Amino acid sequence: MMIEAPKNGPRVSVVIPAYNSAAFIEGTIESARKLRHDDLELIVVDDGSSDDTAQIVGAMNDVLLIVQANAGDSAARNTGLQSATGGYILFLDHDDLLLPDAVSHHLRAMEDERCFDMVFGSNYLINSSGEVTGENSLASRSFSGRDVVLGTTPSFSQCLYRRSALERIGGFRPEAGMAADHDLNIRLLGKAGQGFIHGNPVMKYRLHEGQQTKSPAKLFRVHMQALEGLLGPGGELEDPALLREAKEYWQRYYGKFLPSETARMLRQGDFARAWKAGSLFASFAHRSLPSAIGFWAARLGGKMPGRKIASNPQAHSDGSEAG
Repeated sequence: MMIEAPKNGPRVSVVIPAYNSAAFIEGTIESARKLRHDDLELIVVDDGSSDDTAQIVGAMNDVLLIVQANAGDSAARNTGLQSATGGYILFLDHDDLLLPDAVSHHLRAMEDERCFDMVFGSNYLINSSGEVTGENSLASRSFSGRDVVLGTTPSFSQCLYRRSALERIGGFRPEAGMAADHDLNIRLLGKAGQGFIHGNPVMKYRLHEGQQTKSPAKLFRVHMQALEGLLGPGGELEDPALLREAKEYWQRYYGKFLPSETARMLRQGDFARAWKAGSLFASFAHRSLPSAIGFWAARLGGKMPGRKIASNPQAHSDGSEAG
């Protein structure tokens, strides 16, 4: 059963894709319930879980539960988007927590400037127990599709989207895989659109062992495939110069994590993955090596700054997991 629509404020639909999410889903939903906004719609899309996720959510009378065969996060988000009735959409990852004023901050930024199709704020980092381990404080500014290509990519839980903008581009493309955030935001903003970072803290991003991937090598390849499809020859936003610049940027970014992945795979006896990571590092060593040296020098010297999710790929692919 859905929450009945209250009188004040635009309706905001919170869409939570969930796959084997029993460990965290109750806390995630409870954080959405505590949002200080009158008109909320809570939707959970169970993407073919084999645990008790559907049973846990099904017992909640204020949440719409949709169960589908496993098709991946992007397909689950599309299902939620199609079922949502709000004019604004917040895609909340199943293991993250919203802060009570998140929607208020988002809407204030969105409604002050009608030209924005997406906005996002700052976040905290938490561990599997919910303890705060860091903070990513972001300065207020607008951003473009070019900025997204070159590193401004928040986690979905940090963002609020205008529903009409999502529908205009046809929602998510499942084939983008782990680069779904990059693919969606670039297509949403295109060459002329603008988003806005309001900088207020809006969520807690959870770091834990069960997250989707910890392979910078795999993430780099998927990321490059998405960018080449959008910016390369015949792409929707074809721009060879920007594609070259993006490749250089992301080679430096991912390059600093590849040595630790190589070492980790060697320790685990996974020599095939160690070879892949090491070979990738060597293939653009002129960028990856200086980046890795600088990263580890700062880390060993205790001068590592807080990791900024908004300056990195999607939260599940930022350095805090990749390294």
